[in-house]
Amino acid sequence: RENGSTGADRMLLSLFEGANRPDFLDAVPLYLIGDTPAQGVTTSVDIEVSRGFRYVRYVGSAGSYCNVAELAFYGHEGEGDDSHFYQVTGLPTVSIHVVDDAVPEQKGKDFDSYITITYENGTLIQEYPILTRVRGNFSATHENKPYRIKFNDGKSHRMLKGSARDESPAKAKKWTLINNYGDKTLIRNNVAFEVSRRMGMPFTPWCRCVDVILNGDYRGCYQLTDHVGLDKERINIVEMDNTCTDSLTITGGYLIEMNGYASQDPIHFTSRHGNPISVNDPDEDDIQPEQFNYISNYFNAMEDRVFASNYTDAQTGYRKMLDLNTFLRYFLACEYNGNTDMIWQVFMYKQRSDSLIYTGPVWDNDLALDNDFNVYPGNEHEEWTYKVRSAGNWSAFVSRILSGPGTTAGYLGANPQGFASYRSGHGRLCGLLAHHCKPEPKTQLPALALPYTTVALQPARLGHMGCRGGRSA
Repeated sequence: RENGSTGADRMLLSLFEGANRPDFLDAVPLYLIGDTPAQGVTTSVDIEVSRGFRYVRYVGSAGSYCNVAELAFYGHEGEGDDSHFYQVTGLPTVSIHVVDDAVPEQKGKDFDSYITITYENGTLIQEYPILTRVRGNFSATHENKPYRIKFNDGKSHRMLKGSARDESPAKAKKWTLINNYGDKTLIRNNVAFEVSRRMGMPFTPWCRCVDVILNGDYRGCYQLTDHVGLDKERINIVEMDNTCTDSLTITGGYLIEMNGYASQDPIHFTSRHGNPISVNDPDEDDIQPEQFNYISNYFNAMEDRVFASNYTDAQTGYRKMLDLNTFLRYFLACEYNGNTDMIWQVFMYKQRSDSLIYTGPVWDNDLALDNDFNVYPGNEHEEWTYKVRSAGNWSAFVSRILSGPGTTAGYLGANPQGFASYRSGHGRLCGLLAHHCKPEPKTQLPALALPYTTVALQPARLGHMGCRGGRSA
């Protein structure tokens, strides 16, 4: 016993795994210890995993340093089948094993890894080689890192394939695991995405809450979601390569990001009006100087029109270069959610042979929905949320657009205090959208509902397993 702790206490959230490779890269979870085992007696657990394994192991939870007094496995010889696997909870279980048990900590480096995803009550499994890297900016400074995963078998895949309810629309190589570390509800991004869908944004990321295990260490609940990139089911624009430099192909498609952390990205520029912009696609491996010059000059020209004296002119104003429809939908969705990071990171894109720059998708809402003391409580906040925090000179950019006649701000009578009432009823907000944006969204909407729920911990079966907790060394 040490500081009131026992070996049994330290077994909490430790994991048993089965594998057929000695390095455990192909390991799948067998059982997570969700309750402190009794000390000095054998605790038995039935395991409902149908696959046979050559190797099994116990992985103590992070910082546990626990010694197991005795451990025994019981079963029968055979390869088994893949009819049933273990899930930590009712959420899909994502288990990632990195070569040599490395733990990704820094951005910009890919780690060879292997992923297994079990879902549909353990009846379905996906298993692939992947590349794992740390993603994000401030979120990457937390203990639980956010990750970008990329399938490394040369193919694209749907997430949760075969699930009638949960299969992803996109079939892609890159996906994102968001840690939601600052959001103790773990669902603010999910709710914001649902608001985005109901706002009629052209692309809203698909997402599901999942349990994440890294190298046998249970990391908790994450959000598995689309990577913000180009795809027919994501941002549906032409993907450029290094040959797209003639007068037609150089016009798109581009994915850019107004980003407070742009200086940390490999391809970026600061606009003439002081806004930091990252160029995400074409990426650093493909982008050519002519392409970089084209999109930076085009964005600057659009900004110049926003700040020009004739900015509302039908022919020479900014609306010939910036799509007001998606801009306002994005703005209203974020204001409705009370997202104080709404103009710290803004994705925008331009299609080939299209003169307009579009806004979206909605992203990074872990500080939304009353999770920032600067605007709490949101329904009583009598000022635009976008003014709380912005990168560069983006707040002035937004204010300039909202000041024009015929925009949403004009409809509200230049009175942001009135917007607090819109946060309390999304039916009225969508009526506002219907008045200003085409095509019109539905004005009668049901209450927000998520397509999943967290359920109590569910024990599973291997055959039979017994262990007795011992005192810590």
